[in-house]
Amino acid sequence: MVTNVGNAHIENFAEGQAGIARAKYELVAALPANGVAFLNCSDPYVSQFGRDFPGRAVYFGVGPCADPQILSATEDSNGLHVQYRAGEREGTFTLRLLGAHNANNAIAGLAVALERESISTPP
Repeated sequence: MVTNVGNAHIENFAEGQAGIARAKYELVAALPANGVAFLNCSDPYVSQFGRDFPGRAVYFGVGPCADPQILSATEDSNGLHVQYRAGEREGTFTLRLLGAHNANNAIAGLAVALERESISTPP
């Protein structure tokens, strides 16, 4: 699973953020051909990681590229409320966390759970 390419440890990469992206892509490249890569299609670097991957790429995030897709994320004193679509299903959940980035982390977890469900549920 790759959620984003940020600037953490950028001082260790002469190529800057592109170097970080290459290092994170190595995680996907190391997966077996029958592996599953969970990728945030909302991140401009990560969205490209599945392009040459021979296994299955599951894209999560915001926008039409994602399934599961975050439809909205709003914060109030009760936490972070996330509305999502996954396939034909829509739902909401509340995280007792603050910060919109946590919606993305949670939708990544949902992507893994749904993939697991599809593997263990016969057609």
